[in-house]
Amino acid sequence: MKGPLLIVDDDEAMREMLAASLGKRGYTPVTASGITEAVEALEAHPVVAIVTDLRLKGESGIHLCRRARALRPDVPVIVITAFGGEDTAAAAARAGASDFITKPVDLQQLAESIGRAVAQAS
Repeated sequence: MKGPLLIVDDDEAMREMLAASLGKRGYTPVTASGITEAVEALEAHPVVAIVTDLRLKGESGIHLCRRARALRPDVPVIVITAFGGEDTAAAAARAGASDFITKPVDLQQLAESIGRAVAQAS
């Protein structure tokens, strides 16, 4: 196993699809629907990485990046979004995101991004 991976998305179907796919790739998915749940999960589980959607029902994945960096600076954060652009990607990078991936998510690309981020953090 590659370790616990925190998946944060307010869309339950997307969260479950990412958890199933990344679980098949050797990660142990831990899921959250928003920032409060994500912070609780981050405090409770020694995750190797975080995958978060950019838009989380009135919250921002960029805000989660900042919170995660403050709590666990060693844990890489990958931001996914359907609303990507250079400005948004730059904001995510400034907040500490390791990578920025646009939807529809290419699961192989996401898995490779997580693998690179985890290797660089080690």
